[in-house]
Amino acid sequence: MSYGSRENLAESNRPVLTVSLVGPSYLANDSFVKGRQGGDLIANAIQVAQNEGRKDDGQGMSLQILQTKPELTKNGLWMETAAKIITGKEPLDSFDKFVEDWKKRGGDQIIKEATEWYNNKNKK
Repeated sequence: MSYGSRENLAESNRPVLTVSLVGPSYLANDSFVKGRQGGDLIANAIQVAQNEGRKDDGQGMSLQILQTKPELTKNGLWMETAAKIITGKEPLDSFDKFVEDWKKRGGDQIIKEATEWYNNKNKK
């Protein structure tokens, strides 16, 4: 399948981008998804995940660092960078700079805390 242009590629991936940017908390709400472009695809993706037994392994996770650095959440620097890339204001390559900056600002600590939380929660 040929997408022909960056705009066509972005348009064809809109449901996937919506899921990754908005997150399941809004997407599990039928009234939020209903009538939106790609809403049927999003609802189907959520249903497939549920049927396959997939779950949000991070549910209940609270990271101390995010209380002092809210810009490191998905609604901070990530959302800003993703929006710029999706709208074409920044090239895709700018994501690498975002990751580097995010880690310097405390992302490495987030990874450490999240890994410790997950490992403690899932001890066998």
